[in-house]
Amino acid sequence: MFNIFAISLNNMPYELHVKHLVNCSQATAWNFLCDVDNLAILTPSFLHFQTQYKSHDQVKNGVVFVHKIKPFSMIGLTWISYITQYEQGHSFSDIQLDGPYKTWIHQHIVEDHQGKGCFVIDKVLFSLKFGLLNSLLYAIVVKPSILKAFEFRREKIEMLFNTKTDFQKNYALHLKKIK
Repeated sequence: MFNIFAISLNNMPYELHVKHLVNCSQATAWNFLCDVDNLAILTPSFLHFQTQYKSHDQVKNGVVFVHKIKPFSMIGLTWISYITQYEQGHSFSDIQLDGPYKTWIHQHIVEDHQGKGCFVIDKVLFSLKFGLLNSLLYAIVVKPSILKAFEFRREKIEMLFNTKTDFQKNYALHLKKIK
């Protein structure tokens, strides 16, 4: 069993926080997020995303997923994710065991919003693995790619769940260096 707490948070210089009010029940949003096949729907085409292997069809503790990505039609990369924490109907966390980042920890949270929709929240801590080139690659490639990917995700969620204007306006994304 992999221990997420064995990873030092001091090695996580970047943090992404996304909070999106969605016009559906908490259960509906949760079921959508826990279906691994829906990850492809929420991933922009520039990543050429494909799931290669899943140890289970649904997200739960201990499940492993292997994805192939090919950012900007460049060299294909394998991204292996492992579900480390799972709280039915509310949250799950995955870590990258292998992939383009030195470390990637992604927490997915779904919270009820006073019975009027729910919040879909993403919290990501990550670090890069290119040493002295990290700052340059972050500025030129990583930051724009992450912002583009999560903007695509926002648009897809809007299309799938949000039909009311007030829901579309309730979205926040913050990406920052935390070191």
